[in-house]
Amino acid sequence: MGADPRTEGSVVGVLNQIVPGSTDFEVKVLIKNTAGSLRPGMAVQGQVSLPAVRGIRIPTTAFTDDNHATIDIVTTDDTIKTIHVVEIANSGSASIVSGVQSGTRVVSDGQTSVGDGEKVSVH
Repeated sequence: MGADPRTEGSVVGVLNQIVPGSTDFEVKVLIKNTAGSLRPGMAVQGQVSLPAVRGIRIPTTAFTDDNHATIDIVTTDDTIKTIHVVEIANSGSASIVSGVQSGTRVVSDGQTSVGDGEKVSVH
């Protein structure tokens, strides 16, 4: 085995998941190769540092629209209320959002059967 040359680069693209539903992604990185030591087809190992994400985690199934901008919540008087949220991150099965308080009851199944202002029974 040779030496362990390390270098840094910049992420220029994140492609689709390698296995749908997993956390494995193909990442394109721009690296200076002035010495010509990197060749096409070579195996490399990398690490990508991401900024911390702050927000509330909800199931991705909770969104009531294709843009992931609205969810239904259950208020303290057991009434459905549609609210706007901002999706910050998504793992496929869960999303981190802002615009909803921690501890809020979020409807994650059956949203098409209820509407804004309807009374519900929570089980």
